[in-house]
Amino acid sequence: MKIKVWIVAAACMLLTGCWDQLPLRDIKLIDAAGMDIDEESGEVKLLNVVTILKKAGQGEGEPSSVTTELVGPSMVEAIGRGDYIDNGPFIGLNTRIFLLSERFAANDPIDQIEFLLHAPYASVNANVVVMDDSVLKLMKKPPKSLTEELSNFINTLDANGIIENVPLMQFILSKENTLEDLALPLIKASDSNIELSGALLFSEGISSNVKLDEEQLRMLNFLLGSNYGRQTIINRLGGKKIKRPLTGHTGNSYYGFTVRKEQAKMKVEIPSSGLPTAHIDVRMKIKNFGHGISLLTPEDARRMEKEIAAQLDTTAHETISLLQQGNSDLLGIGSTIRAHYPKQWSGMVWREVYPKMSITAAFQVQIVNALE
Repeated sequence: MKIKVWIVAAACMLLTGCWDQLPLRDIKLIDAAGMDIDEESGEVKLLNVVTILKKAGQGEGEPSSVTTELVGPSMVEAIGRGDYIDNGPFIGLNTRIFLLSERFAANDPIDQIEFLLHAPYASVNANVVVMDDSVLKLMKKPPKSLTEELSNFINTLDANGIIENVPLMQFILSKENTLEDLALPLIKASDSNIELSGALLFSEGISSNVKLDEEQLRMLNFLLGSNYGRQTIINRLGGKKIKRPLTGHTGNSYYGFTVRKEQAKMKVEIPSSGLPTAHIDVRMKIKNFGHGISLLTPEDARRMEKEIAAQLDTTAHETISLLQQGNSDLLGIGSTIRAHYPKQWSGMVWREVYPKMSITAAFQVQIVNALE
């Protein structure tokens, strides 16, 4: 009798499992969702980079990426057509990352995608990035590891303090917040690699079509007082043709340094008549490594400090001008005025005031590893 009981129990164990489970080989995982606009028809295009497991076995499988293109008059209708294609159906728009083409980003993108806040299974915490046409072409025939490398790259930019990630939910809700301006990472493809080419500025959820390059993006972090930690900066000193620091060069006329400590303080004033003013003082302690084995003499250090500060001042002026041109208050000046001058704020049309007000910045640089 006992033997029969054990045989029945063993048979039951072999029969356990989920009868309604979806086989691994049939799961369609959307690793990246690219959004674009067809230049000829004006219709919306959704490019889903879908990962399919081939040779799926017990805990194993060979991933393969294919791109499915869905087209429709709107993003809602394009997604709906996913039920009628070979690689569908898809469950909502559950993805690692949302990639907006510059064309899509320039045409009120939030109006097209805000429904995703209420759509089931939509990845509202996935990051939003702007891509140029080179990345769009790469998505149509994606390399095997494209989506994983892309996702890791975007997360690394945030972890290293270069540019903050912007989740889909934050991007959509920014349209309803007067003071929620954003900078989305702008990426490009180069020799099958993904690179950061700068950032695209948004004002209340609308693209300003104004871009910051890598140096201006770094300057924005300096003005905000972001800690760069161990990040290195290699730039060129002097030269009448150099309007701002250039990165990636070496030689006797160049310098390199790491930021050891940085502090930025912003002072906002509102006169009895006229526009508000804002000034940012940035104090920076740096460690120089661009002049060979010997440490700098005190005289050379003071000269270099002035030259570096002057170049940083120039880049700060350029960056602030672009922020005002794009009507994108990434420095948080409006929030400061609303907090400290509520009476004046209540009668202020901020979007008209911000581009016209005076915003200045000044750097003080100290080299900490020079000879005393």
